[in-house]
Amino acid sequence: MSERSRGWTPPSFKQIRSYIGSIIVVVILFVAGFWGSHLLAPRHSAEPNETTEEGVAAPAKAAVVNLTSVKLEHAGIHVVEAEQRDVQETRTVAATIAYDTTRYVNLVAPVDCVVDALLVKPGQMVKQAESLAILSSSEVALSRSQVSNCEADLRLAQIHHDWHNKTRANLLDLLEALKQNPTVEQVESKFNDRTLGQYRNNVLASYGRLLLARSIVSRTAPLSDQGIVAGRAAETRLGQLNEASTAFKTACEQSEYESRQELTESEAELELAKRQLAVAQERLRTLLGPFGEEFPSETQAAFYLKAPFAGRIEHLHAAQSARIDKGQPALVLADPDRLRVSAMIH
Repeated sequence: MSERSRGWTPPSFKQIRSYIGSIIVVVILFVAGFWGSHLLAPRHSAEPNETTEEGVAAPAKAAVVNLTSVKLEHAGIHVVEAEQRDVQETRTVAATIAYDTTRYVNLVAPVDCVVDALLVKPGQMVKQAESLAILSSSEVALSRSQVSNCEADLRLAQIHHDWHNKTRANLLDLLEALKQNPTVEQVESKFNDRTLGQYRNNVLASYGRLLLARSIVSRTAPLSDQGIVAGRAAETRLGQLNEASTAFKTACEQSEYESRQELTESEAELELAKRQLAVAQERLRTLLGPFGEEFPSETQAAFYLKAPFAGRIEHLHAAQSARIDKGQPALVLADPDRLRVSAMIH
């Protein structure tokens, strides 16, 4: 049966457009009515602030929201008492405890040596710089002997320097005093107890000959004027005075130069002796190592093995009277107060 036979005809384009326009008008009226009711409805303003007796407005009271237990549960709100606790999760894992490697030391023999005595036992607690063992070495003995020789050379160089320093100071005082033309007796009484060395004979002998030549000339001059002494003899004695004066000046200058030269040489010898002693002492310290210390005894070969820090004796690698090669461990010292914990944490 066709559509026409049942009495239904399709709407025309004008009819469809009128239907759509009616729907749009209804939607607009619905939206306008919804928002208009909210905009035109009177708003509930906050309660006016209470005023105090002075007329000043008091602050409004805070609003309190009361929620039932069901609402609290649905909202996920939990009320608990404040307390202090770890915010991170604690986990238990496998780990190892070991000594700090910087505080776990193998004390080795600094030179080829023999163990004279062990002063500690395994497990013993020791203090810093405490003596752990007494060792002996021929190399240490030779180095210590060299230090002793250098010390002796330094003492001799110091004595030599002090001698030349004192001699030169006294010589300068003597030369200054001779400028006043004193008598030989006056000079000897003043410098009799003062050190002058070889310069006493050189300077004083030439000074004595100068005084004698002056005395002869002073006695000959009046006789020559009176004709008692020939003029040639007077001239000869005057020439002898000049020669004595020149010899005295030469002796003074030569003595002053030689004293300065000898003092300079003694100062150089003293500095050389100091450097040689410092080198010998440094060689001995290097030979003993950072943990070795000289043993105060007549035995030049013996020395102490000291603890670099306070700790516990872990192992003894050597026994008494045993021979230890250079670099071989003698004992192990560890600090139990500083440990390291190693663990694998995922």
